[in-house]
Amino acid sequence: MPEDFMLQEAIAAIRQHKLNRARDLLTRLLKVDKENPLYWLWLSTVVETGKERAYCLQMVLRLDPNNDDARRGLVMMGALPAAENRKPLFVVPRKWEVKIIADAPHSGLCALWANPVSQLSLLAVIGMVVVVAVIVGIVGTEKKPVQVVVRRTRTPAPLASYTPTPTYLGYVAPVPQTTPVLASSGPTPLWMMLEATYTPTPFYVSTPHVISGEAYRAGEIALTNGNWQEALTFFEQASKLEPDAPDILYYLGEAHRLKGNYIAAISAYNQAISVNRSFAPAYLGKTRARLAADPKAEIDDDLDRAIEFDPNLAEAYLERIDYFLAQGDVESSLQDLVMVEKLLPHSPWPYLYRAQILMEQGDARQALEAAQRAFELDQTLLPVYKVYGEAALLGGDYDAAADKLAVYVQFRKKDAWAWLALGKAHARLASDEQVSRLLAQGASEGDYRKALDAFEQGAKLNDKMPGLTLQRGCVYLALGEGQKAVNDLLVARQEEAANYTGSAQSPLWFALNIGLGRALLEAERYQDAYKVIDGARNQIESEEDKAAFYYWRATALEAMGNRTAALRDWKALTAIEFGAVPQQWQDLAEEKLAALSTTQGSQTPSATPPSPTALLTGSGTPTPSPAASPDKTAAKSATSQP
Repeated sequence: MPEDFMLQEAIAAIRQHKLNRARDLLTRLLKVDKENPLYWLWLSTVVETGKERAYCLQMVLRLDPNNDDARRGLVMMGALPAAENRKPLFVVPRKWEVKIIADAPHSGLCALWANPVSQLSLLAVIGMVVVVAVIVGIVGTEKKPVQVVVRRTRTPAPLASYTPTPTYLGYVAPVPQTTPVLASSGPTPLWMMLEATYTPTPFYVSTPHVISGEAYRAGEIALTNGNWQEALTFFEQASKLEPDAPDILYYLGEAHRLKGNYIAAISAYNQAISVNRSFAPAYLGKTRARLAADPKAEIDDDLDRAIEFDPNLAEAYLERIDYFLAQGDVESSLQDLVMVEKLLPHSPWPYLYRAQILMEQGDARQALEAAQRAFELDQTLLPVYKVYGEAALLGGDYDAAADKLAVYVQFRKKDAWAWLALGKAHARLASDEQVSRLLAQGASEGDYRKALDAFEQGAKLNDKMPGLTLQRGCVYLALGEGQKAVNDLLVARQEEAANYTGSAQSPLWFALNIGLGRALLEAERYQDAYKVIDGARNQIESEEDKAAFYYWRATALEAMGNRTAALRDWKALTAIEFGAVPQQWQDLAEEKLAALSTTQGSQTPSATPPSPTALLTGSGTPTPSPAASPDKTAAKSATSQP
């Protein structure tokens, strides 16, 4: 079978230390048969981190609970307790159980030692040597001892090949947990979910160090594997041996930064700069640490210096593009992007940033094309999933947006904005127009439960995100959770009012009031619902708005028991021009007219519907329903005029 051949090839690659090749073959095998414990067991020998190794071994045990190899591996890693009744793998024979061959002839030193006379002579010589050593030690105590320095030798290893221009390091693995992660407690590693494997991008700086070689190399490996504390330890050792090496100080700063020690990281970067003022990566690292400590920090000077001292430092351009985009300076972002495209012609990063810039410019189609190209170039680059998802959301491809953003938040659970975008994708609410349609006309085809879960995750991280309460209020309304929708839509209405001053009015204002009225209807607060919906009459701007106004006000009037006024609104709804009224509303209005006309007999309303003002001043004034009893606080907020 082809699978058997591939497995043998993978095993041969492992024995030849071709781990990338073996990992690629085993990953392909698992895509064919994920339930084969043998594939998982061999894969555990070639993955790069302990977290991945524990995951593979847990999969082996899930598929083959009696697999001793996997169990022993997890015990050695500390992921499983050692079983008391389990024997060691190897039984070492005790020396006194080894049979002695008495008749074997002695030769050499053995024959000399076998002679009793020789034994006495040798013992006497050894005794004299010991006495002389003691005397020399006593006499020499007043002399300055000689310090012997043993230098650690660098283990010979093949050097990695590096590109002539620096390349972006890309996605950094999350901090490993002290407790090994079980297969059921975390997401599948991203590289296992893909059709292809990728070679990690080499470090920007990788200078051979003779004195601190072992510590430096161990620090690099730890940094690559995401073991920040281990990397920190090794680079601290290396910096003590070579305090004037700027690259060691730089990586010491990187370890501190990735561990979250931003002040210590900035100190290490500054030390690197004091050793070598033109060491560009230190300025870049300092920028990142300062931004992590304070997202509003002014970092353009450090980025300018990094680019000045190394015009080929692509990462500095990328960081500056981020800075320019945060400032709203799209033109400067485009200028830096041109440089990045020259420096990294085959990298996903230029496409990734071009997608972001195009989204800022509102070009959804080209933004999605750029994001797709970045995804094609490297599917292991986690930011690609976020940008791809956001571009798909902007372009209205909700399924693709939800798919990519769901992968992203598995690994970036603390990105509140990503959760908000994922909720929008599930709710299918990407634009003001879609929000208005849901508020004024009713639910669309979103997966509102998933959307609500995403919004709640985002709210736990940042409940002040603009648009959160509006989006969540829409979802609550679609789910029929009236009072929760009221709470969110009241806040959303206040936020919209704060964003527009003077004569300016939010394009969402009419829909927000209609949606709030609908939420009050769901909460059975009929008087408040009528007042809020009726208050939206001055914001009507289109025939569609007029249809929504009459439909929901008629619904509120019926809920209050005022059938006469409701009949007039149903009649007004049927008089609106064709195409502006949803067909189901038209059908319902005709049914209501027929039913209400029958019950009222001769009290048939006139053919000409009254104006909204006449409804308030004439016989259409609603009679308060004794059943409606909203709480005072909510009623006060709900009846406030826009």
